[in-house]
Amino acid sequence: MRAVLLVLPLALLAGCRSVAPASTDTVLAIDFLQTLPGEQADYLRFVDLNWRTARAVAQAEGAVVRYEVLAREPSEDEWDVMLITEYASEAAYAEREAIFARIFESPRWTLQLIDGKNSRDMASFVGEPVVVRRQSQSP
Repeated sequence: MRAVLLVLPLALLAGCRSVAPASTDTVLAIDFLQTLPGEQADYLRFVDLNWRTARAVAQAEGAVVRYEVLAREPSEDEWDVMLITEYASEAAYAEREAIFARIFESPRWTLQLIDGKNSRDMASFVGEPVVVRRQSQSP
C-alpha cells in the first residue's frame, strides 16, 4: 500500500513533464525491488554497470525516453529500490524484452557481475510492476 501511495505522486508528476515529442505517447514502467540484507550497495553498483548502461543504449536507439533509479534505506519487509523506465511508445514497451535481449546478446555487451553475483543474487522483485500510459498533450 505504501508503495502505491509513493508511486501515485510520481506518476502524476511524470504526466506534468513532457519529455517526449508531442506526437508520441509514452509508457512508464516502474519496478520495485527488495535487496537482500547487506546487498544494497552492491546491487546499486550492478544496476549502474548493467541496467543503466542497457537503458542508455535503448535511449540512443530511440526506444527509451528516460530512466531513473531511486533507493531508500533497506527494509526487512518492503522494497528499497525503484527502477523507472519511460518507453518512447506503446510499441517500444511491448517490444522491451526483445530490445533488451538484443542489447544483452550484442558482442559488445559484457554482463558486469559484482563479486561473482548477478542481480538475482542480491535482490528480488516486490509485487507486480506499475505501468502508467501517458498521453502526450497537443500544444
